[in-house]
Amino acid sequence: MLGRASQVTKSSKSRFLGLALMVLGVTTFMNTSSALATEVTISGRVGCAETASSLSVLNSTVTFEAIAPGSFASKTISYTLTQGKLEDCSSGTSSVDARFASLNGVASPTIRENFTFLSLGEPGINSVSVTATAPYNATLGAFAAEVELTPSGD
Repeated sequence: MLGRASQVTKSSKSRFLGLALMVLGVTTFMNTSSALATEVTISGRVGCAETASSLSVLNSTVTFEAIAPGSFASKTISYTLTQGKLEDCSSGTSSVDARFASLNGVASPTIRENFTFLSLGEPGINSVSVTATAPYNATLGAFAAEVELTPSGD
């Protein structure tokens, strides 16, 4: 009987020691984490700063060789649009606008002054097309057109 009492005493001591170690570990962990929290300094601004969208290509010159009567030629201008951010951290909704800035060379049909021989396609995801079309009874001489790209929207 004495042997059993000794076992019970040992197991109580083991439980107490285990509990004490757990309490010590939790206390140490809690003190460590609160000490770390007091060392943290937060500075700066919470949220986003608004940024504008940007394009990798703003001006592009496309050149065309002579175009035979009734024919057309097309060139593609490739660009990358980097979408800006709004103050609430959401992405902007910019798109790309394209317009002709200048025309150089001899690209003018000798007939019908109101004939439109040069057109811009709608800007796509990463490109815009420029198409030159010669009338059926005139040849377009070699020329160059400068296209200006601008981001529009947010």
